[in-house]
Amino acid sequence: MTLDERVRIGLARSADTGRLDADEVLDGLVLWHRRGRLKRRVARQSIAIAVVLTLFVGVALLVSWRSTPARYRSVAAVAVGPANFTAANGATVKLGDPVRTALAAGTRRATLLAAHLAPDDPHVDFRAERTAPNAISLTATAPTSEASALVTREWVSVFATTRKADARRQLIAARQSLTREVATVHEQLLSIDAKLAKLDPKIYGSVRMYDAPNGNVRPGPQPGGPPPVPEHGTVKELNLAFERIQLKSRLEKLGQVAAAQRFGALAPNVIAAPIGQKAPVRVDATPAATVPALAVWIVGLVVIFAAACFMYRRRARLLRA
Repeated sequence: MTLDERVRIGLARSADTGRLDADEVLDGLVLWHRRGRLKRRVARQSIAIAVVLTLFVGVALLVSWRSTPARYRSVAAVAVGPANFTAANGATVKLGDPVRTALAAGTRRATLLAAHLAPDDPHVDFRAERTAPNAISLTATAPTSEASALVTREWVSVFATTRKADARRQLIAARQSLTREVATVHEQLLSIDAKLAKLDPKIYGSVRMYDAPNGNVRPGPQPGGPPPVPEHGTVKELNLAFERIQLKSRLEKLGQVAAAQRFGALAPNVIAAPIGQKAPVRVDATPAATVPALAVWIVGLVVIFAAACFMYRRRARLLRA
């Protein structure tokens, strides 16, 4: 509103009220003029402070972005089998979660050592996730593209080796358990043989040499083994003879399983098989100071605006007084 407009409004109001008070009109004009000058002065001061604050925040963000090193990310896809599966030799293998295995401390340490890096290098980031029921992705982020590609490639190799080693340990444990079971059954069979030899020494007196772990090993012509079940015998003898047949049948089945475990092999694609690896790409990480700096800037602008309003109202009241 211009000065002429203010004068016209004051004169029109005086005419409406029926009295003309030049001093009141003049005082109103002076007060309006002073308020305008006060508003402009407070606005200039507030804008100046906001500009200085913005410059400081902008410089801080620029420095933080320039000081943040470049990062490169490489992704590899790996096919994995189910957690529980039957190997080619018939043994059951139970593997852990592939994502947890890939992110295990031992796996990451072995990967860094294989890539000729420090085992506790903080500049390399590992991330693994399941992308399909039988596939996972391994992502390695490093300061250079060469390091990212190398770490990802070694990570796939170490992960596959770790899974295979876990499966082999389980197969060895199963083989040892089978050996102990065979030894236990042999002991039971020899105990049955001893009881039968005591009950009927004519038929079962030499049965131990047939049922020993190495079988009939005496040189010279070998006589035939004892009959499976005697034609005439007591109930106890017949029960022992039938139990002996069951133990020998069990030993035969255990022998077949042992042979399969000895000559069987694991299918590599069931454990872990690499599908492919993408070329490294640059990724710009947001500096840690970005969010705090922006928060300080926004809060500062709000405080400056609130302080400007408070100062204007306070000084405006002083002008009226």
